[in-house]
Amino acid sequence: MSKFDEVISKIRRGELILWVGSGFSKFAGYPTGGELANIIKEKLNPDEKQYFENKFNLDDITEEFVQMRSRKELISVLDKVFKKEPTNLTLHETVSKISQIQTIITTNYDKSFERAYRNDIFTIISDKEVPASIRNKVNLHKIHGDIDVPNSIVITKTDYSDYYKERKENLVWNEIRSLISKYSILFIGYSFEDSNVKSMFEEILGRLGDLHKDYYLITPNLPDHKKRYLLEKYSIHYIKMSAEDAISNIRNEVEINLIMDTEDGYVPYHLVKKIYWERKIDPNFSIAEEGRLILKDIGVLEGGPRIVWNISLKAPIEKRSRIKKFEDILSGNTFGKCLISQDDCTINLSAKVGESLLFDPKNGNASDLTVTSIPNGPVSANLLLLKSGLFFNNLKGERYSSGSAGEIRVFHDVFDLTIKMDTRKPGQGVHFNVHAKNIMEGYQIYNFINSWIEEDLLQVNFDFLEVPYTLSFSKLFPEKVVQDMKRRYDLYSKLFRIQREFNVIFGDFTFVTDDDFNTMNKIIFLLDGGQLLRTGKIFSIQGEIVDEEHFFRALDQEVFDFTYGPLPLCYHLLNTDVVLDCGLNLCNGFIVNKQEVISKLKQGFKKFNLEVESKTGTYSVAYWEILTSKQDEGLVLNNLKNKPEQQHD
Repeated sequence: MSKFDEVISKIRRGELILWVGSGFSKFAGYPTGGELANIIKEKLNPDEKQYFENKFNLDDITEEFVQMRSRKELISVLDKVFKKEPTNLTLHETVSKISQIQTIITTNYDKSFERAYRNDIFTIISDKEVPASIRNKVNLHKIHGDIDVPNSIVITKTDYSDYYKERKENLVWNEIRSLISKYSILFIGYSFEDSNVKSMFEEILGRLGDLHKDYYLITPNLPDHKKRYLLEKYSIHYIKMSAEDAISNIRNEVEINLIMDTEDGYVPYHLVKKIYWERKIDPNFSIAEEGRLILKDIGVLEGGPRIVWNISLKAPIEKRSRIKKFEDILSGNTFGKCLISQDDCTINLSAKVGESLLFDPKNGNASDLTVTSIPNGPVSANLLLLKSGLFFNNLKGERYSSGSAGEIRVFHDVFDLTIKMDTRKPGQGVHFNVHAKNIMEGYQIYNFINSWIEEDLLQVNFDFLEVPYTLSFSKLFPEKVVQDMKRRYDLYSKLFRIQREFNVIFGDFTFVTDDDFNTMNKIIFLLDGGQLLRTGKIFSIQGEIVDEEHFFRALDQEVFDFTYGPLPLCYHLLNTDVVLDCGLNLCNGFIVNKQEVISKLKQGFKKFNLEVESKTGTYSVAYWEILTSKQDEGLVLNNLKNKPEQQHD
């Protein structure tokens, strides 16, 4: 393993602290120590510059400047340099994305890290910040001070001397000493020339001996004698690399292994939710008995990275349709859930979301695999037919999207509506899944669909769209579907009408027989005023005259129209008895026992037995309420039986 691989491994495990110097802030547009020294010299007049000819170190130059001018003027120069906005924060922001780096030590005065981390960093400048350091934030130790706190800045030779004298009593310095003893250190953009820092390392190395942690310094170029000196004197390993390449490579490796490192407990637990939310990734971790996290499932939020799978599935031909469904959901061409197992095929896979592997590819053999589409978020919708005014209000649902397709699902107790969109081709698809539990629910939804067919346009108002979404039935569904929907509407509307008319409730209607269809249509035929033709010649009935005037006129005629009822007619429909009050309607009839009837009438009787005969040998059965409402002439007799027997058609 190379030294840089060691650095990456330690960072992934949270065992390394980043130590940066002015070379790191140079990427943000701030000067190095040597460049800052030249800036200060440029503030001198020609007479003053003679005293700086042999001074090259920043601490010597600033010491002389303070003696010649004042510390206040030196701070003023520093303010102009370090209080300006950074020109580029890419490097600092990249560091902020490496979640395992929880401590940074810097000798820089600028605010680049504070800007990159925003609210996720706590700056430690003086002793009073040490006990206030926050566990849930990155701790930034600014050992040479902060530009916003002038008294904290260590820059002159006197500053360094005073700092050295006070370091044993200084809590910040003791904190740094403790960190160096417990963690490996990576120096970037730092020359390791600070005598105080050297002294501290010498002390720690002397106390710990071979038990000391590993230390590394990254810079593009370093003379061989410097490499030997740092390694032999301070156990610092040199890595030849630029800061940009080092940070970029570290970040890439951390990103690739992010999920696996989360499972292994290397990612700070309090940051897990935030880390994945920033990446628009939605993982679901469960906790194993030993406290280790295990990834159960994973999705992406809207606008998040794609989950990319490299799957090798070897399946027999008869299993290909199932594999195709799995692949379509996985690729985002469709949405849903699908399970495949080793009974279906041989499964070898690797996967990543964005840059992060979901698991170690070495463990890619699987006994079964389930893919489930995760919705991007909830939706609320209203369905409205403008002409009829029919609507379904406040439907809840969810929406899905991928790079190639989109889908919106809304749910009702009676139906599910799915709207599908494919970015690869124009148009849209709509699917209605009706799951009515009774006749009333079926009538409600199919009445709505039938009205949609007739009006053609359905207006859908989604909470996430400013304008209504319009669905044209004629453009979405073929004629075969139209006819099927109309047949279903016809069925449910007739059954609903029968329920309402005769106060019955049909139970199980999942299987409707041909006999049920025929019976239902007979009942509707009668309700609509239709008459069923029957054969029969002579009837013996007991009745009561409804209208004497009509009755006497009928007696004077050779033949007449005759109506008798109500007679209960029982139909068996969907395992339920439906009883209709019907009547017999006979045309061209005559009374066989006419003289007997006349005799009874003269004696004042209004109730008597009649024998009626049809000359044609036929009669009709009709719904009594409709039959009597249309009867203007002829003989009408009411049925006098108290509990007439039900007659089955």
